[in-house]
Amino acid sequence: MAFVNDIKKTIRYAKKNGVHAAYLAASERLSERRKKYAYEEPSPDEQKKQREYVFNDHITISIAVPAYETDELFLQDLILSVAEQTSCADELLIADASESDRVKKTVGEFSKEYDFIRYIKLPGNKGIAENTNEALKYSSSMYTALLDHDDILTKDALYNVRKAIEDNDILPYLVYTDEDKCDQFAFNYFEPNIKKGPDPDMLFTNNYICHLAVYRTDVIKELGLRHEFDGAQDYDLALRCFEKAMNDGKLEKLILHAPGVAYHWRSNASSTSEDPYNKLYAYEAGKTAAAEALKRYLTKINKEETEIPVEHSEHLGFYKADYGEDFFSKRPDVGAVFGPVFDKGKICGGAMKADGSIIYEGLKEGYCGPRNVAAVLQRTEAGDIRNMLLSPSSGLEKPETKDLSEDEIMKMSLELSGKLTDKGYVLLYDPGQRKEA
Repeated sequence: MAFVNDIKKTIRYAKKNGVHAAYLAASERLSERRKKYAYEEPSPDEQKKQREYVFNDHITISIAVPAYETDELFLQDLILSVAEQTSCADELLIADASESDRVKKTVGEFSKEYDFIRYIKLPGNKGIAENTNEALKYSSSMYTALLDHDDILTKDALYNVRKAIEDNDILPYLVYTDEDKCDQFAFNYFEPNIKKGPDPDMLFTNNYICHLAVYRTDVIKELGLRHEFDGAQDYDLALRCFEKAMNDGKLEKLILHAPGVAYHWRSNASSTSEDPYNKLYAYEAGKTAAAEALKRYLTKINKEETEIPVEHSEHLGFYKADYGEDFFSKRPDVGAVFGPVFDKGKICGGAMKADGSIIYEGLKEGYCGPRNVAAVLQRTEAGDIRNMLLSPSSGLEKPETKDLSEDEIMKMSLELSGKLTDKGYVLLYDPGQRKEA
């Protein structure tokens, strides 16, 4: 099945983006699959340590699951994955909108053994957003995790979330984790999605937050999930949560990334994880959510209504904003835009960490990185001055790099990036802004 879907994806991609682009995408996909990945759960000793750990504060977490005609085995796997947590869930809220009693029967059997399960029979199926909102009404915990009805948590998922909250100075609005995919039977794991910290500009291009997302309950109840974005309701929610955190001036304290795979996204015939074309309506809803969120952001920083076109990118589920030629007039918050620098067909400069390490170093030209992470507009701590657009309002001048050594260029790049950051500017990396070394 996976092979057939790969062929279908390649044909669709070629029709949309051309044969050469499809060839590069297929080559990169094969290259990624040659890399061995095997999910390893925490060792017995580590699990014991986590179970015995006493948190300073009692951080309660409910898990909300909107269910609809869920496969019995999938639901069993879900419930068991919650039961096996090294740091227990306070309640598992299963909001059932099924027409049949298949979910009710499965939950009923497990409820005899596990008292944390709370079954909620919904009067009808109002769609995933409204069904989730109904489940949220019953959440009595500080935090509520959103779990799809056919997916699985790792044993240390809630421990890692609680630890991230405990280690933070304030109670965050959102904690999100890394994830991978598993086959229909949860035997094989693949495509790990290791995420970066909070990045509003990357979020405008795609829902990189995805799974597992754990929201402060008062915040998610305040924001709610909007039914008009069904299919992309979690993306719209994440965008609005980021917006709330930015408005409150504490993005990196109110939005936390808890490193480590905590969620197995099941790949089955009807899932977007198996074939994104199964639910094209979701990507249209996602584009609308991204466009509206970007409009709100631009209007706020420009102090007047500002709207720019947002379209689908070459990658399904990814979006790109058209800022036009006068980028900095629409983004006064940005001090510089850096692009990749290539040498012999591979990236040798571009987006950098504050320590000078090159984030996408060695990535082949035309490749996009795992889950296309290297192909989207994103924030960066520093950038290579050899491929840089500098904001006219920054008050700085672009240094001349001719005849400079690599070490000298690196030093000047970090110095200029630091000056821009000190002035309060955002630094962006645009993979489409290309230059040879």
